[in-house]
Amino acid sequence: MQAFAVALGGAAIMGGAAGYTLTWWRNRKTRNSLPRRDLLVNVAFGAVLGFLALAMAPKMAASIHPPVWHKAVTPVTTCDELNEILNRNGDRAVVVYFYAPWCVPCRAMAPNINELARHGRKIVTVDVDEARHLAHLYNVKSVPTVYAFNGGDVAYSGLGYHSLKKLREITR
Repeated sequence: MQAFAVALGGAAIMGGAAGYTLTWWRNRKTRNSLPRRDLLVNVAFGAVLGFLALAMAPKMAASIHPPVWHKAVTPVTTCDELNEILNRNGDRAVVVYFYAPWCVPCRAMAPNINELARHGRKIVTVDVDEARHLAHLYNVKSVPTVYAFNGGDVAYSGLGYHSLKKLREITR
């Protein structure tokens, strides 16, 4: 509850700052001093917009659907599952893809991951919202993050969007 109150206050402050900026922008050429009434109205309007944005955030987050993975893609949520897959594949390259369903670059990269799986590459996906401990263990600070393992050792690690060509290169 306390975190919600802090977020609500932050939204009001950001909205108020936006209202103040709007007032300044409107009066920047005349260089007149700003009437208090206009300033207060714009700050209050900005604060209301900040509250509305904060109220809408959970609804927008709930409407995001996770990507649909190819049947050859293996989702994991525990360290034991990931270690078992890495040990079972031996010398074969395994791509571990850390993503979040709300991440736009992750969603853009999903077809590339599916295409790799369609061509026989071993792909493991980790939703960082569901498996925070795995993200922490592999030091994932941002998504999308791609790890390629070969023989159980990390052969590649990269951050950000990867093209299909780049993904093919790292899985050879």
